[in-house]
Amino acid sequence: MLEGPFYLAWVGADAVTFGAEHMRVDEDIYEFTLDHTEGNFATLTITIDNPKIGFLAPGRELWAWFSYNKAFDPTASEASVGDVAPLFFGRVVGMPDDLDGETVSLRFDARPEDFEAQKAALAAAMKVAPYWVPEWFSEAARSDPDSVLESRPQLWAIDRTTLQVSASDITNGEDGTITFDEDSVFYDSVRVSYEGSPLRTVNITATVSWTQAAAGEVNLSQYCGHGAGYSIVTYTGDELAKNWPKAGASFGGGWKVGSSSIEQVGGGKSLWAWGNDVVTGQLFEPWDGKNVLCPTWAFPQIVLATRFPGRYLRVAKQVWKGTLTAAYDASRDKSETLTFSISADVQKVLTEPDDGGVLNLSFQSSDIASPIDPGGALPIGSVVKRDFFTRDRGTPSIEFLIALGRSRLIAAARCVRVSFEVSFRDAVDAHLSMRKSGVLHDSRLPGGLAGGKIVAYQLTGNGDSGEFKGAVTLACSVGKGGAIEAVAGTPTYVEEGVLEPGIQRYEGQYVLPFAGDVAYSPILGIPPDDDGFDFEKLTASFIVKHVTKTHTFTEQEAIIPVSADKPEEVFTILNQYPCTFQIDLKPISSGPFARNLGILTTDLKIAKTIDLEADMVSS
Repeated sequence: MLEGPFYLAWVGADAVTFGAEHMRVDEDIYEFTLDHTEGNFATLTITIDNPKIGFLAPGRELWAWFSYNKAFDPTASEASVGDVAPLFFGRVVGMPDDLDGETVSLRFDARPEDFEAQKAALAAAMKVAPYWVPEWFSEAARSDPDSVLESRPQLWAIDRTTLQVSASDITNGEDGTITFDEDSVFYDSVRVSYEGSPLRTVNITATVSWTQAAAGEVNLSQYCGHGAGYSIVTYTGDELAKNWPKAGASFGGGWKVGSSSIEQVGGGKSLWAWGNDVVTGQLFEPWDGKNVLCPTWAFPQIVLATRFPGRYLRVAKQVWKGTLTAAYDASRDKSETLTFSISADVQKVLTEPDDGGVLNLSFQSSDIASPIDPGGALPIGSVVKRDFFTRDRGTPSIEFLIALGRSRLIAAARCVRVSFEVSFRDAVDAHLSMRKSGVLHDSRLPGGLAGGKIVAYQLTGNGDSGEFKGAVTLACSVGKGGAIEAVAGTPTYVEEGVLEPGIQRYEGQYVLPFAGDVAYSPILGIPPDDDGFDFEKLTASFIVKHVTKTHTFTEQEAIIPVSADKPEEVFTILNQYPCTFQIDLKPISSGPFARNLGILTTDLKIAKTIDLEADMVSS
């Protein structure tokens, strides 16, 4: 039985703050083991007298505080709470297996009752680009708090006494570094082990797909005239109006006639009239058109001293104004595939040529045109867009993928484990936790020391043997250290400062998406690779391939006869030379359009917390 400095107090779930009232011995403890491993809840296993009653019986407390009095004095009447180190707060889990024995073993988990709520709240705050973008997660995964750790070299850490949940980096302890000197470590307890070889390269292929949808009209009226203000001057206006395109008619190539109209805005109507006084020689009043003697014998003359004017067909030259738009309703399947690799700058662990592995990751998303961004926005911005990765919103999507590959490489580089034991008191004083790093100085280690994040620790005590100790395991990174700097590059379009950010391109540019451990060549602003249709600013000059116009009014005027037996003869001749406009448009392709893109990355610089290439003797 453990006598003296250890306390176990059964409490309710609401006794979350350790106090003097918890410095009591509710159970005689014979043996205990406190275990905590990375990403998991701390557990406490104790051996106590068998109370011969159910531990889950109504009215029994299910939670317990386990603590250690560092200044224990058996002669003192009472202990000071300032001298007591709370070691564990948790809930008993399940029923013991050995109910018939004199002693039983109980297990407690330091799992907060609001664990899921704490994790969800943390995750909500961590859903920030580029470490989290919704398009690379399924609908179910987007609501999973663990998704925020996919691109971060972090794991959940649950404090064994406060039960506070946090996200902790897997290489750098946020709460500081504990130094273990050679004389404070049990000499024969030091162990070095290897968990395979570090990952050397991550190859990533990511494809986004969407349906580009756009509808609208383009004004073609400027091509429907040959006079001032796009007016149409003609002698065949009636035929022109009758054959003017009707709304909804097909243009071909994915186009239809949109709004369409034509009206006469000048000139009169063709009609018969008497005119041309043979004495004065005047032909009617001034007007715009041409006169045809009709019939041919009805010319002006004087018969028996009587003046007879001629009979003329007044063929009117008319002015018309037409409006015409080309309508489109396009739906085109588009996709972009991004490929790149990230390689880690790490030390060799094995001597084989294939030391280290390659991880291939593939991602697909068809949700960039869905309302999954904050506020219900579309990642692509609008279904009209022609491209994604090369736009502003594509940058965090790319950097998320880089972060994901980076996280995998950093995690795999922690392939060396250094474990050792220390005295129980030293372990307690060190306040071991999953949010701390450790450094062990030992001349037997390469370079004389090893460092890394604490990934496991254990506190044990046995009343029969009198053995009390702590055990620590460090995960050491076999990187080579160093840092990466950004490269500004050289402007490739125009001089610096002329174009807005995101349009200018820079030859040889490398940007840092995170702290200086990796850089990549951005593709922001690369022009789209499709048929050239930009539905956001579609212009008539772009869509019109060719315009053919026939028979201007001057050409028609030249073929109008000076006389005819009947008016129909004149119009028969004119209708052989109609005024027409033929507009040929570029066809709107239905796709699909597939585009391949690539980026370059620098080697990923990873911390060197153990130097496997150093001399065995400490430098």
